[in-house]
Formats: sequence, structure tokens, C-alpha cells
Amino acid sequence: LRAMYALPAPRGPTVAAAVLRSSCITDMARQCALRLVACGGSFKVGLIVEGWIHRHGRRDALLALRRLESMGILEPTLGLASRPGEDVDEEAEAEDDKRANLMGKDACLTPEFRDSMKLYLATSASSPWPIIEREQIDAFKKKWRGYQE
Repeated sequence: LRAMYALPAPRGPTVAAAVLRSSCITDMARQCALRLVACGGSFKVGLIVEGWIHRHGRRDALLALRRLESMGILEPTLGLASRPGEDVDEEAEAEDDKRANLMGKDACLTPEFRDSMKLYLATSASSPWPIIEREQIDAFKKKWRGYQE
């Protein structure tokens, strides 16, 4: 997906927006991604969990961040996206240490996604369809009126 986000406009920005709108991303993950785009692309995981989405609970927030990481929206530095063959059975103490370590890390948008979403949100030129000019609309109306008479 990262290679698709990096495609030249309008394709890359359209792909980024489509992924963000898709059912693959939860509402909480969508909120995190858009806030990260608006906040410069990087934020501490602990501040995201406690400050942005504290009312939804830590588990949902971490699942949202996992989904963003697996979709190439976040850099894979958090280690949340499970990979096939990984052993997920660990002792409770090790899990607590891992969680505390995670809270101190930065969640960073991938440059490809960040740049594409910024472009998508900032310009109408990121549409996959050409922009219809006023002259084209007037010509269509004139032609349509000719068919009605």
C-alpha cells in the first residue's frame, strides 16, 4: 500500500483517502490518522491513548493503532501489527513491560501516506476525475436546451 500512496496525484491521494474511508479502518483509527495528519505526522502513543481516546479504552486504541500500522499508514516501529508465525504467548510481566515501552514510543505516519493525505485534503486537484470548468457546464446546458426544443 505504501507504494500506492506514493503514486503521483491524483492516484496516490485518492488511494490514501479510499483506504481511510474503507471498512478496513475503524472510526477510532480514522480519527487517529486524520489527527496525525493535522498534527505534523507524529505523536506519543501514550498521549494518543490517554488524551485523544481515553473514553474508549486502551484496548480499542491499541487495536486502532495496530490496524493503521498494518495498512501502511503508520511506520512499523510500534510492533503492533502481528505477523504470521509470531509467538504471542508471553508472561504477564513481560507484557506489562512491553506495553509501558510502547506508550513511550512515537506513532509516526509513513511519509507516503502523510504527503498524499495532505495533498488530498488541501486541493480539489486530488480528485481522480477532471474538474469540470464553468465553460463546459454552460456548453452542456446550451446543448441540452437544443435537444429539448
